[in-house]
Amino acid sequence: MPSMAMAHNVVPVPAHNHGNGMYHVRIALEMYGEWALKLEFTKPHRDLVVTKLVFGKESVTIQDGHSNKHEHKKKQED
Repeated sequence: MPSMAMAHNVVPVPAHNHGNGMYHVRIALEMYGEWALKLEFTKPHRDLVVTKLVFGKESVTIQDGHSNKHEHKKKQED
């Protein structure tokens, strides 16, 4: 949590590739709020991405205000 420097250390966990640039990871956070996630990539090239996300009870929001809540709807048949 950027607002609580050095107060929270979450153990790194590997992400699972689901194809098409989608990855799945399960992390256990101690509380809701703004968290800085550090994503380390090794393939195809080494890269490091740091992004801030706000975790709430019902959704995750990127710091720029875009919601990442996914609502899957069944395709209606004709």
